[in-house]
Amino acid sequence: MINSCNSQEKKYSELKFVYSDLVEALKSKDDNVLKNFCYKIAPDQTTIEYMTKNNLCYRGIPCQLNSRNMNIKSIGDVFYPAFLEFRNRLDNDKLLEKLEHVDSTIYKFDTDTITIYIDKKSKNPISEFEYTTLRMQHKNIHDYVEVKKYGIKGTEMDVVLKSGNKIINYHIGEMIFINNKWNLFTKPSDGYNFIDQ
Repeated sequence: MINSCNSQEKKYSELKFVYSDLVEALKSKDDNVLKNFCYKIAPDQTTIEYMTKNNLCYRGIPCQLNSRNMNIKSIGDVFYPAFLEFRNRLDNDKLLEKLEHVDSTIYKFDTDTITIYIDKKSKNPISEFEYTTLRMQHKNIHDYVEVKKYGIKGTEMDVVLKSGNKIINYHIGEMIFINNKWNLFTKPSDGYNFIDQ
């Protein structure tokens, strides 16, 4: 399992805290509070350093940040418009004021195996696309690339929220547990669905 007990974001070691903070950020109606939440939920400097030290690359983070001309802050910036639209929809539908996270929800985690490709010459991780390209060019690919497999805990389960008598399903995206912190690795949804009761 990819984690460490030295994480600075102990608060996000459980999903219920992440999702409770999401509700607080949404209900604040303050764009800066919501934007700060985006930065907190995105992989941060500690996560990036941990992933780099362990030659981890997931969804292009951190191995493709430079090639895409992105910095850490830009990851949170990508999440912000979707969360803003989600908040505005809740507000327009008169659901924001009484919004709360249903913290009795048991979120199921999957432990997936992720494959990391390490360039033997540079010792840096490479993308799956780069690996495929090299494999077509070299008969003995393992002379050029080391393949490592890691178990990683993650979930794509919807967040369950409540507003009055309405139960809401919200697809936040792919939450991955790295270095004792839940991080969002994919763009969140800007809409939601109701659960029939």
